[in-house]
Amino acid sequence: MVFLITSSIVLLIAGTCSSSTSTNGGDSSRISPIKHLESSLAASAAHGTVVAVCAQDQKDGKECVVILSRSPSASLQSNLTVSPLRTYFDEHNNNDANNNDDKEEEEDIEQLLPLNNAGPIPSFYSTQSMIHLLHPPNQQDSSGAVVLALTGLAADARHLTRLTAKQIVEHDYIYGDDAKHRMQIKDVVRDVLSDTLTDAASDNGGRPYGVQALVAGWRRNRRSGGQELLDMYTVDPSGGYKHWGGGGTAVGRNAEMVRKRLHKALHHRRRGNDEDENEFNIPQGAEGGLEVAMKAMLGDESAALSLGVDVAKEARQFDALVLYPAKSRRNCAAFHPKKVEEVYRRYIASVKGSSDTL
Repeated sequence: MVFLITSSIVLLIAGTCSSSTSTNGGDSSRISPIKHLESSLAASAAHGTVVAVCAQDQKDGKECVVILSRSPSASLQSNLTVSPLRTYFDEHNNNDANNNDDKEEEEDIEQLLPLNNAGPIPSFYSTQSMIHLLHPPNQQDSSGAVVLALTGLAADARHLTRLTAKQIVEHDYIYGDDAKHRMQIKDVVRDVLSDTLTDAASDNGGRPYGVQALVAGWRRNRRSGGQELLDMYTVDPSGGYKHWGGGGTAVGRNAEMVRKRLHKALHHRRRGNDEDENEFNIPQGAEGGLEVAMKAMLGDESAALSLGVDVAKEARQFDALVLYPAKSRRNCAAFHPKKVEEVYRRYIASVKGSSDTL
């Protein structure tokens, strides 16, 4: 009798293991506590790329961060819709045609459009921007801006952006939106984004979000007398987040390769007296940061794009902005699409010229 009971238990356990193995693709070694994580990771890296690069302002020497996004579907946007940014620049150019006294000032600001309101950054050609301004800068209380950029499934990105913005608004409504009480960038990443993505990934009846997030912004260091420090975080579909330093990072399509190019462009080894030392090549000016970001994002792809491709049309895939500290003369601004196209053309010419010499 004891032998029969033991055999029944062994058969029951074996049947349970075989059924669970067949449910998970026939390989018990691939059983993961998070269902559909691989497909969500693939979706988060299949569409769009976002690159963040630290730079130094040439006027006041303060640090800034340039964020460049690329969405291949932006070039296919219908011309039946006209974005607010295009209307703004049309009016701005008409006013400049009537008054040329501010020409030097226009060149000084590098064709940047100030952004003072929370929401998606205005895109010139697309109605759906990948970059969202969560916290606008506030010079009155010296609080810097916080920006969220998402890649992956568009529906998931829109939903996650709305949830994040809603929680920030509710927090500011209860505790106040001044620099002392407003939600800091680490709180946004840890308590909002990471918690939301973790809950979705651990839900048995759902699936992880198919997005990757890049969050950049300024925080005040109370230990150093209120000095503003730049923080950059990336968050994956499982809810895990990482703090980045060293000049820049990237999320989305080919993010690992883009980060390697960034490291190669921003760091180099200098041979000292005793041993090699690492040096950091910080780009000069917002335009310099934009050039480094575009080089890291495109790699050698521009050599192929320069052959029989409409460069102006391809340049519509990009959106870019720059974040300055709250106490800077400029805080948060979007690049004029003509400036982005100019940098894009310049890099294509440099890659094509270098390939012709080989």
